[in-house]
Amino acid sequence: MEPKQELLLRLKKIISEHLAVEQEEVTEESTWFQLGADSLDRLEMSLAIEEAFKVDIPHTVGEKLNSVGQTVEHLSAVIAERTAIGNFQIEAATASEQWSTTQNTLPNLEDKYAK
Repeated sequence: MEPKQELLLRLKKIISEHLAVEQEEVTEESTWFQLGADSLDRLEMSLAIEEAFKVDIPHTVGEKLNSVGQTVEHLSAVIAERTAIGNFQIEAATASEQWSTTQNTLPNLEDKYAK
């Protein structure tokens, strides 16, 4: 199953539980208004989604996500970004190792100016 389809299925379950609608009624085209969500419901949904997907959805962003499909797209992008960031590796180096590397890569200034 594609990641976006998996996100949609998980989101449908959350929506169904919080808004008391059948999962079959929820489509990517469904708007929060069509699903009967008022502003408080949307805030509660945002918090439930943040918890379920371990993401942060700023209020200003959440207000702009007017459909289930827009929410899936946003979640997909946030999760992809988090995955990309998680793939970075940080290497530890001691100060003396860093100094040694710096000395070996810098031009020898004494030779350059010793005319």
